[in-house]
Amino acid sequence: MRAGDVSAAFQASHTLKGLTGNLSLNDLYQKLVVFTNALRGEGNMPLAQSLYPAVRADYDRALAFISSRLK
Repeated sequence: MRAGDVSAAFQASHTLKGLTGNLSLNDLYQKLVVFTNALRGEGNMPLAQSLYPAVRADYDRALAFISSRLK
């Protein structure tokens, strides 16, 4: 996202969307569906950038939860 690379952002978000779906991380998954769709094809980077903070916040919460269970 920082580099403004729509293709790389799409690939990463699409991969993460699949992973979160498989793990039933539903809140993050739902946000990633919308986020990934914003980046699909030519991509709508302004829309994706507006969605990113909420995606990142849910990602950070999921990561913290998973990490706390591995200790």
